[in-house]
Amino acid sequence: MKFRFILFSLLICLALPKSLPMLTIDQAKQRIRQLEGIPDLRLTYLGLDTELGEDFELSLPRDVDLDIGEYSVLPWPCYVFKTDYPDNSILRYYVFEPFTGQIIQWCNPLAVVSPKEGSPSDMLDREQLVQSAIDFIKRWHPDFNPSLYIISGGWPYKDFSTGQDVYSQTVYIHFFLRDTVNEQGWKLINGLSRFTIDLDSTTGQVCRFWGWHFLPVNISLSPTISSDQALQIALNIFHNPPFYPYVDYAEGVVYGLSVHLADGCLPPSHQRLKWNIGIYTLTSNPKYQEDFGSPDEARWWGVSVDAHTGEVLGEILPDPLGKGATIARDEKKLKEFLKAKNIKASWKVIDGDKEGYDVKLYPLVNGRRFYIRIEQAWIFGVFGKREKEGIVLSYHNKVLKLGKKDVLERDNGLYVPLNSVLKIAGYEAKYGLKEKAIYIKKVNKEKEKVKGAIGGMLSLSALSYVLCKFLRILA
Repeated sequence: MKFRFILFSLLICLALPKSLPMLTIDQAKQRIRQLEGIPDLRLTYLGLDTELGEDFELSLPRDVDLDIGEYSVLPWPCYVFKTDYPDNSILRYYVFEPFTGQIIQWCNPLAVVSPKEGSPSDMLDREQLVQSAIDFIKRWHPDFNPSLYIISGGWPYKDFSTGQDVYSQTVYIHFFLRDTVNEQGWKLINGLSRFTIDLDSTTGQVCRFWGWHFLPVNISLSPTISSDQALQIALNIFHNPPFYPYVDYAEGVVYGLSVHLADGCLPPSHQRLKWNIGIYTLTSNPKYQEDFGSPDEARWWGVSVDAHTGEVLGEILPDPLGKGATIARDEKKLKEFLKAKNIKASWKVIDGDKEGYDVKLYPLVNGRRFYIRIEQAWIFGVFGKREKEGIVLSYHNKVLKLGKKDVLERDNGLYVPLNSVLKIAGYEAKYGLKEKAIYIKKVNKEKEKVKGAIGGMLSLSALSYVLCKFLRILA
């Protein structure tokens, strides 16, 4: 097992372009020790967050909260580490981002020392708690400037029935970059740097940390796709399955722009300027009104559209906060909705193990083949490297070579066949022509073991046949 991880680390280093160096597992450990100031800190590598599923979440102590696996807030896989002390004299968990060398999640369950019950007067002043949070962030990001951020939280909780402060064992403090305005006057949200810290309320010790810092902005903040075009693209989604033919009316609101890391791309160089759009839907079919809204209770959806390419981004999921909203049919907006029907629907890749309308990514369609950007292969833990003869895809100890004719170059981007990425990463794909969706799921490992055992039993009887075929290929 250890050899496999070492080999995977070496493949990772070889597979990435020079502009995106990636730290190996051992280098990541050294970086954590450096940031912690503990040169001999003992660490165990647990795996990539995308490969640690529900079983790992269930095995965590109750007071450990890590956003990993299906619940990850990150668009690419990261290393997960745990301290290795049998007596738990030091107990910490780390989620490490291997491209920029950041600890983006950190948990120290032993930090909480405050009693579970107490008085608000026992808690530190908010200024003290905020300063403790700032000091912690500056340990890892010396260039952190708190004046650029809106700082929320840190106050005692309120009992809304009495209006009195209530004691709490820990306190959350959030740091969000302040909104700005671009040249066209649109409000701009910057999500490239943000932090949340959970502190012990009476000592100021940090218990948990979540956050990343991927500044500066390196893309144009002036959109190529207009807000009206983005709205049409968003409305078009509801003319296609699973919404079609049940949604018979939709209207949208463009809230503004935001800049984030691109889903499925590697930091820090890949950023996206996105239009943020809210869509209200309803249907006259009583059978589907609970899912898509009724005239008396519309359903609200959040949609993001790339402001430079028009690509639909992220998840398209209903927001429970929007439930209860009502909308009146507007003939002008109805025409807008019907006009959006003429936009060509995009194929989408959906994790077949998940319910709902979670979209993993939108592939590029060329002829009858589907392609994704070489960086997006990292969603599946697959690395691509360009060579003179073509492209090499690597996944753990598997290697797949692609010729130049197998890949595409578009808009300064390199695209590789989706099927090749899924194959090497161990995914099965099912194509839904009607709904234009590619449903994927991880191949059952037990099933693979059985297939391997059957293959071993058949190998002797089939040996002569295989040798003949092999010799014929060589000839």
